[in-house]
Amino acid sequence: TLSMLDCNIVPGLTQEYLDAEVNMFLLPVQENDGEDNLNKAGAGTYPLFSLLPGYRGHPTFSTMVSKLRSQMLAMPRCQLSHTILTEKNWFHYAARIWDGVKKSSALSEYSRLLC
Repeated sequence: TLSMLDCNIVPGLTQEYLDAEVNMFLLPVQENDGEDNLNKAGAGTYPLFSLLPGYRGHPTFSTMVSKLRSQMLAMPRCQLSHTILTEKNWFHYAARIWDGVKKSSALSEYSRLLC
């Protein structure tokens, strides 16, 4: 499952919080870099705080997308065939499928209608 619990984005949220795992990953609204400068602390604040980004309440869009991408790439993949698929086997299967496509009656009728 894809979960926001697995990547520790929300520190107070633990596995015991939910009874069942929810296959959900929320992404915030994507913002432009120019808007980040507007979110900084206002001009009336101390100089040190004007360098800090404004409080959002959630991580940035790029952080969340990178966490989602890492979870998706880490998911187990199911096999495409009943045997180990090597390049040689893949080429053999692709050649057989292409022969089947070339010999199909639907494709020959379609090409006849185009001419």
